[in-house]
Amino acid sequence: YSVASFDKYLKEGYENSIESLKASAPTNTEAETKQLEYITNNFITVQTILKTYEPSSQIKNIISKLPPMDVYIIMENWCGSSANIVPYAVKMLNTIAETKIHVVPRDVNEDFMNLYLSDGKKSIPIIIGFDKTGNELFKWGSATSVQTEYSKHLQAQKMEFSDFILAMKKWFLEHNEEAIEGDFISVFNELLLKQNMNYQ
Repeated sequence: YSVASFDKYLKEGYENSIESLKASAPTNTEAETKQLEYITNNFITVQTILKTYEPSSQIKNIISKLPPMDVYIIMENWCGSSANIVPYAVKMLNTIAETKIHVVPRDVNEDFMNLYLSDGKKSIPIIIGFDKTGNELFKWGSATSVQTEYSKHLQAQKMEFSDFILAMKKWFLEHNEEAIEGDFISVFNELLLKQNMNYQ
C-alpha cells in the first residue's frame, strides 16, 4: 500500500499539492480550482488544531495505560472531515509510547479502503490501531457518534445543502473537540477492558 507518516503527508499531501495547484493555476480546470480551495482551507484547519489542541487530563490518563501501537489513518487532503478530525486523533495517539502513525490515502489504496467500509461506503477518515504483532486493536470512523446524530437531525429538516454545510461548520467549531474525545475515551476504555480480561 501507499503509506506515509503523518508529518510526511502534511508535506506531500497538503503543502506540495497546494504548491502544484497554485503553479498550474492559469490553466486549472474548475474542479482543480475548487480542489485548491478545499486543500488550502483544510491545511489551515489541520495546522490550527495541531497548534491549539491539548488532550484533556482524562484522556491522557487513559492513554497512559495503552500499549504501543501501529495506527493507520485512511484520509484525503480534500476531505473536510479528515481535516477536522485527524489532527485531534494524532495529538492523542502521539502521546502513546513507541506508537507510529501511518497515513493511507484512500484514493490510491482501494483494497485497504474496502476492508473498512462504512455501510458499504468509502467514508473517511477511518482510524485503525494494531498491536506490534499485527492484531487489530480498534477501528474508529468515519464520524463521531454525536456528529452522526446531529447530521441526521439536520437532514431530517430537508434544508438546502448550503445551509446544511454552514450548520455543520458551526457544529464543528463548537462541539467537535468534545465529541472526538468522548468517542476515543469509549474506544480506549473498551480496549483496556479487553486487555484486562486477557490478562486474567
